[in-house]
Amino acid sequence: MNTDDFIEMRRYLHQHPEVSENEVSTSNYIRERMKEIWPDAELEVVQENGLIYSQENGEAKCHVAFRCELDALPIQEVNDFEYRSVNDGVGHKCGHDGHMAIVLRLADRLKQQFPENCRVTLIFQPAEENGVGAKAMLEHSKFLKANQPDYYFALHNVPGFPESSVVVKYDEFTPAVISVKTYLHGKTSHAAEPENGINPAYTIAELLPEVRDQANFDRTSEDMVVVAAVEVQVGKHSYGTSAGEGMLGLTFRAWSQERLEYFKGWFEAHVEAKCEKAGINCEFEWFDEFQSIVNDLSATDAVRSAAEKLNYDLIAKNEPFSWGEDYGLFTQSAKGVMFGLGAGVDTPALHNPDYDFPDNLIETGSELFYTILTEIIHD
Repeated sequence: MNTDDFIEMRRYLHQHPEVSENEVSTSNYIRERMKEIWPDAELEVVQENGLIYSQENGEAKCHVAFRCELDALPIQEVNDFEYRSVNDGVGHKCGHDGHMAIVLRLADRLKQQFPENCRVTLIFQPAEENGVGAKAMLEHSKFLKANQPDYYFALHNVPGFPESSVVVKYDEFTPAVISVKTYLHGKTSHAAEPENGINPAYTIAELLPEVRDQANFDRTSEDMVVVAAVEVQVGKHSYGTSAGEGMLGLTFRAWSQERLEYFKGWFEAHVEAKCEKAGINCEFEWFDEFQSIVNDLSATDAVRSAAEKLNYDLIAKNEPFSWGEDYGLFTQSAKGVMFGLGAGVDTPALHNPDYDFPDNLIETGSELFYTILTEIIHD
């Protein structure tokens, strides 16, 4: 197969996106292509949509795994090119179509020349965007439990950096992130007699600046906690009634899981105390949790060495990226790293409706992955 074949695959995936936990057609498409590309690999299907391919050559002295994501986002595409999304309200606006194409191309390289005395595993993971996919793969894959990789590698395209540049960061690569919906149950009353009810709007109004003041928005600080107010709901469209129900939706992100857990504890205690004083019952719904990606020293060195060998521009990042990624669970289970692959200085940002993955990165990313593998094996 040649480069154009994998560009065609990437564009097909772009045209047929599916959101988290619904990647049925995407998973089936990958399975069909992998039958052609790497027929000798062992396959494990994990919870319907997750796919793990693996092959061993000789007496494996090292087991190296590479991971990509299957899911798209609930974002309407505004591009008008031929391969634009055919699924209304859904688009590959994070580049997972390109990440899949890179790993498919890596499989093609492995079929052509598989290194000796190693095991290589390719992971096609669903449900990254809502933070449940990595956990499901690690908990339910019999193969990964029986064949623990020595190294995990993953990349993410990063607009705003020169195309095909390699962006590396030692230690924390992304923060730990979690979202929460806080439900406040007060008491409705007639709007003419609000004193006879308990309206949670005022408690929410007090909470917002208090939580903001407790946060630390300094991204250079080890104690950073960034809080974002995502949604606020109070009452209904009934102007004869003083509201009795409310909901405050927030996201928290911190460089370390420990710092995030501390802030979660403070938040729950503070809200409960304030609600008790106001006579309001409260409950918390925590979701979309992403563990911090902490890059291993030796794995990051392998990425740097491979980039230098291929003469790719190497960019050392001083601060972590601020977005969340559930790949952090992989880096907790073995030596692992995620690095950035520059998608172009003028490329629209991730999650923008006009974003599109640059096809040139398919060869760059797969060549880099393959070279990383040889660096690890020969180290």
